[in-house]
Amino acid sequence: MRMPIYRGKMEGSGSAAPPKFAAGDGTRHSCTHAAG
Repeated sequence: MRMPIYRGKMEGSGSAAPPKFAAGDGTRHSCTHAAG
């Protein structure tokens, strides 16, 4: 649902985006780390 939104923020880390999304719960946590 919010996966597309995270993708835009992780545009630079697109390579690390797919594996993180697979975690599901870690998606939100990972996004913070990637953004910060």
